[in-house]
Amino acid sequence: MASISTFHQHEQKQYTSASAAASLPKPRGIGFVAQSTRGNWLTTYGDRTEKDDAKAHGAAKCWSDWKKRFWVECPHNVITLPEGRPLNPEDPASNVSLDLYVPAGATDGEDPIIVTLEDYCAAALIKCIAEGWFATGVFTSEEVSALQTELSTKIKPTGKKDKRARETYAIEHVNILRTQSDWPRRICSFVELLSEFTQRINLGDGQRPYRLCEVAVGGIKKGETPKQTFEAEVIQEFKFERADLNGAIYCGLSQYISPRNNKMSTTATWFKDGFDERAHRTLYDTSKRALLNECNWSCPMGFYKFFGELRDEYRRIKASEMDKLKENRETTTAQWISDQQLGWLDTKSTLIMAHVQKTVGHIVSHRV
Repeated sequence: MASISTFHQHEQKQYTSASAAASLPKPRGIGFVAQSTRGNWLTTYGDRTEKDDAKAHGAAKCWSDWKKRFWVECPHNVITLPEGRPLNPEDPASNVSLDLYVPAGATDGEDPIIVTLEDYCAAALIKCIAEGWFATGVFTSEEVSALQTELSTKIKPTGKKDKRARETYAIEHVNILRTQSDWPRRICSFVELLSEFTQRINLGDGQRPYRLCEVAVGGIKKGETPKQTFEAEVIQEFKFERADLNGAIYCGLSQYISPRNNKMSTTATWFKDGFDERAHRTLYDTSKRALLNECNWSCPMGFYKFFGELRDEYRRIKASEMDKLKENRETTTAQWISDQQLGWLDTKSTLIMAHVQKTVGHIVSHRV
């Protein structure tokens, strides 16, 4: 696709006006496509799991193996362990820890909190029980049957699942398990499961991880305009600076039907080219190192709200602040990919990419 960095102002205004007049639903999300001076495309690997062999060879087998490690149902994404973080951030050669480092800013005190790997996985186990996901190495089929029976009673008058009641029950059950003699066996089995699959999805097929490959996307937050969310999401996911987005071209709305709930969503899209790949990678890698030293959370599920149910010292952790930290860590790596690698993109990003390419090509062909 031809470079569009020299578009005329009146061309941008003309397209924006035409898009605004289109009778499409109000956008619920944003998408941004970035192209380098070499013609490559900026993508990130997110925290969610790729399950399609067409996107990454071997992903389907990895996902099938994950499903087999649970009775009945499994978590809809691999639950990942914290990223390895130097015990001493000022000394990269220091021993690496998988314990979760919670910075002081996410607590109600002046000191950071270290959540041990065991407690991290115990909180994940609470989440799993509440959702009805039972690991085969942790529970027997008889135990699962009893747990399912008990969970089936946790319903609201409307007949829907009572999430709070299920979580309360899961907390109580895990805390009972923690007092029993076979707890070390159970939790070690669960830690080993999460460790195995964290490594598998991070390594992938040798070409790319078994994580969703995406352009910058995100839901429009309450009280924000699409443009405000666009700027915030792109800075957050691609680690751009605000000035890098100057001159980004609005490309109208793209539509997507979710395979999970069959609902239609409409995405406002933008495009910009002319980026220097090396300069961006330096910026991104520097930002990621700083984030890792601040907090090494990397899991797509926010079960940190259960930490305080395991130890009193964890009650100082603020779930609302952890939400912010998690949101800023939803991408694991960034890379510039070629036209030949666009098949790696997940479905939604593929549609956004096709929409933006078609739109930009149309504008280029109608230059004045």
